[in-house]
Amino acid sequence: MGTNKIRFFIGISCFYHDSGVSIIDEDQNVLFAQGEERVTRLKHDKNFPDLSIREGLKYILSKFRDSRSQIVFHVIYYENPNQKFRRILKSTKYFGSVDKALKLAFSYELRSKRKVKKLFDSHFQVIADELRDEYRFIDVSFKQTIFSRHHLSHALSSHHFASVSESVSIVIDGVGENISASIWKIDDNNHHLQWQLSYPHSIGLLYATFTSYLGFKVNSGEYKLMGLAPYGRPQFKDLLRKHIFKDDRAESLKLNLSMFNFSGFSKLYTKKLSNILPFRPIKNEDFFCDQNIADLASSIQSITEDIVVDLFDLAIKLNPNSVHFCYSGGVALNCKANEKIWNKCFKSSNRFFNVMPAAGDCGASLGAAFYGLRAHQNQRLLAKKTGSLTSPLSKDLSPTPFLGSSFKVSREFIDQISKSGEIELIETSGLDDALSIVASEIIKGKVVGFYQGKAEFGPRALGNRSILASPLGASTQRRVNLKIKYREDFRPFAPVTTPEDFHTYFDGAMNPYMLITARAKSSIGILPEECYETPVDISSYPLPAVTHLDGSARVQVVSQGFNPSLYKLLRKLGQYGHPPVLLNTSFNVRGEPVVHTPSDAVDCFLDTQMDYLFLDGSLFRKNLYREKPQRSFRPD
Repeated sequence: MGTNKIRFFIGISCFYHDSGVSIIDEDQNVLFAQGEERVTRLKHDKNFPDLSIREGLKYILSKFRDSRSQIVFHVIYYENPNQKFRRILKSTKYFGSVDKALKLAFSYELRSKRKVKKLFDSHFQVIADELRDEYRFIDVSFKQTIFSRHHLSHALSSHHFASVSESVSIVIDGVGENISASIWKIDDNNHHLQWQLSYPHSIGLLYATFTSYLGFKVNSGEYKLMGLAPYGRPQFKDLLRKHIFKDDRAESLKLNLSMFNFSGFSKLYTKKLSNILPFRPIKNEDFFCDQNIADLASSIQSITEDIVVDLFDLAIKLNPNSVHFCYSGGVALNCKANEKIWNKCFKSSNRFFNVMPAAGDCGASLGAAFYGLRAHQNQRLLAKKTGSLTSPLSKDLSPTPFLGSSFKVSREFIDQISKSGEIELIETSGLDDALSIVASEIIKGKVVGFYQGKAEFGPRALGNRSILASPLGASTQRRVNLKIKYREDFRPFAPVTTPEDFHTYFDGAMNPYMLITARAKSSIGILPEECYETPVDISSYPLPAVTHLDGSARVQVVSQGFNPSLYKLLRKLGQYGHPPVLLNTSFNVRGEPVVHTPSDAVDCFLDTQMDYLFLDGSLFRKNLYREKPQRSFRPD
């Protein structure tokens, strides 16, 4: 009997920050996608995603365990190391000395395609040997690594995730090889770069500079700056525009490089920048003694919003007849800026705005996989009848973000975690009964860890690895921040609701991935757009725990097809007289990635002040609350 030859394409992003892996088949279907940090428990892990690759391969090969198949895996790296090495060398032109630039460049171990291929070959040789031992009837082989480009990987990831046949793809991040922003025209057969912004002029690095200036960690703390901005007003906007730009028009953006230092040796800013500001760089996060700090955050957020809106205007001018506009790169995770993009460019048009949920470098692994498929098929992908079906569609036709690993919760595991007496299993008659109890307890003010199914791809918890609570009490936000997440109390939380109930409580774009802020409705109506940058009185809002200080809310809208259990829980809340809205935050604590395995979920549950744990259909009550966590938490 002959063997079937089956091909898969493995996209890999790593060695900078947030490494990830994505695996697709020849029919363009996404089979697995995951960030390595979930498995290693190291937040923003940048290393080769060895453990995630193994989980993904075992998931795929388990479907062929009883068949004689020849399986070929094509390996694609998400960027071009040669071009990246040249960009690092060129940094001496803008920042620092030649000696320092050479030192940095040659400390970059993976400075050529040859070195990356050699490293990948060694990893995959070990993996292949292990797989052949476990799957004896399957002939597994790995093709030599090929290379995409950083921004092309981002662009292809958002295009294919959106499941459309033609799109304009906008990418904005810190830097990839030597491009920091780009506009692409993509269809089933071709991709074309229409416009680019070149390093060192960068919107992402500009935002990162002020992230660092305010005492937050670059490539991690940008969302803190975004969360801090509503506490201030953009008082320094004109001052910054005058000094930090040579040209502040988006299509020809030029930074005043004397204000910045992107060499990689020191802080991203220079003394010239600190000299124009009313306070020196923040060394820690105890900064609320000075309103100027929140005002600076508000100012750079406002500037960033203006620039990205102008870039989308440019993309629309270049493509006046295009309908689908896709967005990726680290800056695409700025949901406040995304609201402004939607309001200015899409709200009153027939165009669609698709933000990639895994918009950062982890998600670029998906675009790398599609680059490999396109290269293998010589750029002649045949459009399916339904368009470019890529990530599996939920029943409401939204591409699902639930693409990571899943784990069975065995009876043995349940018995094991119940032994200590800290938690006990609640006997229920099934899923519906368990969700009814969860709804009742949330209404009473309890906080629930909610763990089910496959992990989300990307940084947002979208209902499979979430912490849920009622959004009604103003004190809930502080309790969850300080007693459960162990983080700063200014950090906002996001609401989740259903499509049927969205417009009762919010106004704006309905997004299933929690990537576009909307306006919370209050007793005095919706805040006018001209007041978006002004702090408001939260007491006038019915959902204070999920309404930020500017009247915004980072809403996730969940349909029955997208996440059936979470949708059912929301509907039960409504039936019990509670608004069908929940506070939804990621199932983790400060400095740690979102929980991955059931064991991770139990450990996090026990070490926090959560009250109930929903674990893949089983429901647990906490009996004993620890006075303090049994582990220390890393700064994030």
